[in-house]
Amino acid sequence: MYFIASLFVTGLLVEGQYLLSLSLFVASALLSLLIMPNLIWVLPYVLFFGHYGIFKHFIERMKEKFLVMIFKYIYFNVCIAAIYFLSYSVMIEVVPQLPALVLIIAAQVVFLAYDYCYSKISWFYVTTIRKVLNK
Repeated sequence: MYFIASLFVTGLLVEGQYLLSLSLFVASALLSLLIMPNLIWVLPYVLFFGHYGIFKHFIERMKEKFLVMIFKYIYFNVCIAAIYFLSYSVMIEVVPQLPALVLIIAAQVVFLAYDYCYSKISWFYVTTIRKVLNK
């Protein structure tokens, strides 16, 4: 669900509505903080998924693809560390048996898959959905 919720800013970014995409993220983050009974479950959206599309849109304008991936991984790891440390008491109960190295490596692989899927869905919006909406 975090993945699906993170996609809504994509259409606005593709259409050049940068301020509106940021406003959508802020409004949805504030609303989720207000209505969700358990704030721990809102943290991944607020601290990573909700604004990743905005970061991705601007960072991918760089010509050097290797640097783009490095910056994406730095961004992801900073965000995931913030989520982890802010929800440590809950996280330790959920995954207590796994070594930290296994979690870190698994998170990197999952992020790579997430970024790939996000790119494919953005491309689908540009090539298919946008054409239908512009008719």
